Amino acid sequence: MAIIRGLTAGALALALTGCTAQSVMNQSDALFTLADEANEAYQSGNCLRSIELYSELTDAIDDNPQSFLRLGNCYAKAGDLNQAASAYQAAIDADPAYVAGWANLITVKQSELIRLLERLIRSVDPDDESAPAALAQAEALLRLLSTDTRP
Repeated sequence: MAIIRGLTAGALALALTGCTAQSVMNQSDALFTLADEANEAYQSGNCLRSIELYSELTDAIDDNPQSFLRLGNCYAKAGDLNQAASAYQAAIDADPAYVAGWANLITVKQSELIRLLERLIRSVDPDDESAPAALAQAEALLRLLSTDTRP
């Protein structure tokens, strides 16, 4: 009887191990399928679908900078620069040496700063005694940031 219990317990353990391995394989297959669908949507320019799929993918796998980069690109195309910046930051968090993540984050932040400076210039009362210095600094920064220095 002890031998049968031992065999039954061993068979059960083996079966559970197989179930666990099968479950991991199923999850892995599902993630590969999700990644393929996200990449296909991205390459076809379907950003709304890409956002949905890459969001799901990055929730499951948070160490793939390219998925975060593409998610950020789609948010940027949709005009949601805050979400784009968050996605680019997540790409950098996943891989601090990921140059594309840094470049896109800088581009988004630069765009935000340009809009902020333009708003300051439109909004400040030039007759305010501190306005000349603030406006001069804002205009100088705006000129610098608006210059395209790419090769």
